[in-house]
Amino acid sequence: MLKRSFFGLTQPWLKYEGLAEPPDRIRQIPPPDQVTYLFDTPFEKTTDLKLNIGDSIKRGQPMVINDGPGGTQVGSVTGTVTAITPYAGDFGRRYTAVTVKVVDTEVTDSGFSACLESPDIESARAYLAGAPGNPPMDRLVDSEKPIDTLVIDAVDDDILIGTRQYVLKTDFPSVIKGIDILRRITGVERIVLVVSRESFQGYGHIGADVLAADLKYPAGNPYLIVSNLLKKEVRAGQSFEDIGVCFFSIEAVASLGRAYTEGDVPVNKIITFIDKNGARSLAAARIGTPVADVLSAYGVTLNERDRLIFGGPMTGRAVYDIEHPILADTDAVFVQDRESIPYSSDYPCINCGDCIRVCPVNIPIDMLVRFLEAGQFQEAADQYALESCIECGLCSYVCVSKIPIFQYIRLGKYELSRERLAEAAND
Repeated sequence: MLKRSFFGLTQPWLKYEGLAEPPDRIRQIPPPDQVTYLFDTPFEKTTDLKLNIGDSIKRGQPMVINDGPGGTQVGSVTGTVTAITPYAGDFGRRYTAVTVKVVDTEVTDSGFSACLESPDIESARAYLAGAPGNPPMDRLVDSEKPIDTLVIDAVDDDILIGTRQYVLKTDFPSVIKGIDILRRITGVERIVLVVSRESFQGYGHIGADVLAADLKYPAGNPYLIVSNLLKKEVRAGQSFEDIGVCFFSIEAVASLGRAYTEGDVPVNKIITFIDKNGARSLAAARIGTPVADVLSAYGVTLNERDRLIFGGPMTGRAVYDIEHPILADTDAVFVQDRESIPYSSDYPCINCGDCIRVCPVNIPIDMLVRFLEAGQFQEAADQYALESCIECGLCSYVCVSKIPIFQYIRLGKYELSRERLAEAAND
């Protein structure tokens, strides 16, 4: 929801839109004919590949490409591996895509049931790293970056999204169980649950501190949570793990709790579907389901120049393949009609200053974007705090000249990382 002062003395601001009442039932997307898993590890055609075409997969069975970070996921269906291929993501990200043809008779792997009596980090990593919400188990086993604070984020990443709100309101017993499991397997004493201010009351003793984020977007951004609520500093170029903090979405924690309560690995991802008219609804789909199946379930047809976005309207990323899978961290699917897509241009900045006033971290964006347009990425970082941007998208939202500032910033960060890698390789 847009707020604007009548006299124009304050800047427009956006408010997280809560779910009025959680629906009694959400739309169930039927299991697809085939699923695709994106492993967060580059595809390498070697003789020691641990997963092969023709291998049978059970629901809940770990699929291992390699022993490195991102090399393991868990099957959400029963079927046979039909393809293992490279997959190119945004800004140079390289994945390994594994396609599984689904069979009619579903078989559940029993391996996880042997881990219920004595939960530990390794078994949780093996069976639950790719569960709904994408629990970041690999980050918890990095001995070089010990974690002292776990943050459970119940505030959705973007406006219009209701996925985390739904989990908070409907599956809180699983969240409590997940908190207990996290404390047992990690040994981390400080666990913090961050909720929106309007839902701050009524949690009682849950084994975690409860902190409230403001209703004004982007108060739920992890960087602002660390700064405003945890009172810690993340310097440019640092990760949260560098300062001892690890973020879990509330859906990830609920997945852990449900797994250890029911003795079964969760495989259904909750998503917020936003149609061309802006109407929101919630759906559940197997991880790996092609987004085309979601569109079909809603009766939505993509026409030429319509836009398909994973995420919300402020920070979502366009997807150009309707076979792109629903991932463990896909919280929303947003469809924009070609007639309602905001206009972008290369019109020059008019120095109105709206982007500066709206920036939550006070970056001089009017100057930053000039360096980014000129391809001077190191100068943009050194002089105008490129790496301090938290990527909320507000600058693009208020830009009078319709400059795609948010996209320039993302591209600038990527190109800067490439320049640094090239310099390191030449040293």
